[in-house]
Amino acid sequence: MDLGLKNKIAVITGGSIGIGYAVAQAFAREGVHLALCARGEERVREAAQTISREYGVKAVGVRADVSKAEDINNFVKEIEKEFG
Repeated sequence: MDLGLKNKIAVITGGSIGIGYAVAQAFAREGVHLALCARGEERVREAAQTISREYGVKAVGVRADVSKAEDINNFVKEIEKEFG
């Protein structure tokens, strides 16, 4: 299915496991580049690497707890650095 999302960027919180990871995979299948965050640094980085390798999109994984303003600000800075 082509949803016309190729080369767009999606920001997904909780993107390292479960529903968040499934959503990330679905976007990646459509050619969407991804910024993932989750509380577990190793797991979110591995998720981003796996998705990038399997679907050929740019995916970054950042450790962030969305209940903390400082983590959100750092996540946004990382998105700006990686995607402009």
